[in-house]
Amino acid sequence: MRCGVIGLTALIVPLWGLGCTPLAPFDNKDAALVLGAQTVGDVSEGDVAVVEGYVSANDYRVYAVGPAEQGSTWSVTAELGLSVNSFIVVLLDEKENMLARASLSSGGTLTHILREHVEELRVGVMAPAGRSGGFQFRVRNRGPKAIPTPARQVIWLNFGSGSGVRVQQRTPISFEAFDARILGSAYADKTDEIRNRVVEMVREDYAAYDVDIRSSNEEPMPAGAVSVAHFGGYQSDLLGLADNVDGYNSDPTQTAVIYIDGFARYAVMELTPEQMASMIANVASHEIGHLLGLYHTQETDDVMDTTGSAWELAGLQAFKRARVEDSVFGFAMQDTPALLSQIVGASAAAKSGTLKARSARPMTAGFDACHMCGTCQDIAAGIE
Repeated sequence: MRCGVIGLTALIVPLWGLGCTPLAPFDNKDAALVLGAQTVGDVSEGDVAVVEGYVSANDYRVYAVGPAEQGSTWSVTAELGLSVNSFIVVLLDEKENMLARASLSSGGTLTHILREHVEELRVGVMAPAGRSGGFQFRVRNRGPKAIPTPARQVIWLNFGSGSGVRVQQRTPISFEAFDARILGSAYADKTDEIRNRVVEMVREDYAAYDVDIRSSNEEPMPAGAVSVAHFGGYQSDLLGLADNVDGYNSDPTQTAVIYIDGFARYAVMELTPEQMASMIANVASHEIGHLLGLYHTQETDDVMDTTGSAWELAGLQAFKRARVEDSVFGFAMQDTPALLSQIVGASAAAKSGTLKARSARPMTAGFDACHMCGTCQDIAAGIE
């Protein structure tokens, strides 16, 4: 069963499909590979091409608009009078890597500056949430612009108390400082161990990139531009929630919540403190990924995955090139290492070749349950 979700940036509990709604099966997953993109023709600087057609529910269309230079700016604008309220539009390269995504209603525009040369730029169109209809978009090559420079991101992990913490449009929450007893009696004296390992693991996840992970264990909230991941609170159907999928990290001052009280559900799995820390860290890295601009994928060893079991969530995940979830787009890949290199850049350790090997995270086969990130329910609905 696939599980529908609640918002672009939340992680649904991996427990017996709690709060999940089955999605309609996607029947045309390999169309882009089998049929190839429909050729519109090369779109040179200043030119405009029109892509139009009809897309059925659970299907998509891909249009090739020719080679595109590094630094060129492209826009896709929805013409007035779309037959449904909105369509999901993506820009892809010739390897099906998703470069940009938006849900466009009439008059809406997706604009993107290419970070690298693309041999064949493609425009993908999909109707959201099982709807179908006709569309017309104007694709414009607006010529060169300065490529945004990768920028360091500071993330503060807050294990202290919180008051009036609000994510998206949800009711603000308050919570006490992290205490591992909330996870189950087996963890009553493991607060420092679990908290410290969560910090270490999140740092390992982002070690190759210029993401500065700070912690309330070590310092107060830093001054300046900082995004915060809070560890506290409870939501019956969520493990985590982030403000949004912030394309190319346009806002470095956002918020995510890891609903730590909800992890008590997994006491029945008899996870070791190391496994519990790994599960919490994977959720934290996932939600931080949304704040940096990453979407959901469907490969269980990827940090942004939403299709694995609870045991897989407690194991070792890493950022990789992976296929996006069907609700993001019918067929596309998310090359997370390349994207993070473009968004925040490589870390000093990565540049110098001194990255340390990641620590092992043991995983035991057994209890199996569906999990998904609730941050992306609006993806399925075409709302962003």
